[in-house]
Order: sequence, then structure tokens, then C-alpha cells
Amino acid sequence: MSLLTDSVFIKALQEDEHIVKTVGGRIYGQAIPMPDEYADNVHVPYLIVSFDGLTNDVTTKDASDNEGQEDHTTISITICAPSNETLHVLAESVRFSIREAMADPGYDDPDNSDIYPLSYDFSTGPMHYDPVKPCYWMKFTYVCVTNR
Repeated sequence: MSLLTDSVFIKALQEDEHIVKTVGGRIYGQAIPMPDEYADNVHVPYLIVSFDGLTNDVTTKDASDNEGQEDHTTISITICAPSNETLHVLAESVRFSIREAMADPGYDDPDNSDIYPLSYDFSTGPMHYDPVKPCYWMKFTYVCVTNR
């Protein structure tokens, strides 16, 4: 179920009332849908959760069918805000929300238990400024160990 891992991150962010209020509900999966090519850019702040691919771990002794039982799935969250200060606060809220969601996964929900990561590594790149939009932004990266 590794291909559904991004949905866990989207759900965690959508269930955080503070984040939803801060971004005005602008939490997107993979890209921001634009109905009109001439429409103005989407207002900041917003979040984009992206599925950035996966690799299968075939190094385990259980890889009997040419694929191991675990995947390493990469999910990124792009955080965009109108000011550096807002970016700092929003980024910390996003990190906390994801950390809390992963600490209490939905294993008690049999329909969704396979899509929750078993563990993850977190990293982030630098903060950026885009003068064209204008906005401040950064990207969080989560490399998750998931069930195949």
C-alpha cells in the first residue's frame, strides 16, 4: 500500500484545525489545480503534499518473489507562506502535526492500517524566497518505511 502513503499525510494535515485555518483550507495533493490558465496564482499560504516515488527493499531474506515486503516511500510537503515569520510558524505546525499523526497511526482501522508508515526519516532543505509570486517557501521530505 506504499502508493497511498501521501494520503496519510494529507489526512493528517486536513484534520489539524489550526493548519486548515492558517492555510484557508489550501492543502493540495501533488499539484494545485488551476481551472483557468489566466487565473491569478493561488493565494498564500498553502501546502502541497507530493508522492516522490519509492524503492523496494529486496535485501531482506523475505524477498522470495523478487520484491521485499517493505518499500522506502518518499513524501514531500511544500510549505508556502506570505512572510518569513509565517513560514516559520506554519512549518513548525506541519512538522508537529505529522509527528503526532505518525505517533498514533490508524492501526486500529483495518481498512487503512497498511497505508501508515512503519517508520520515517525527516529532512528539510533551505528556506527560499520567490519574488515572482511573491512568497517564502520550503520543502519537508519524509522517507517512509512502508509495507509493500
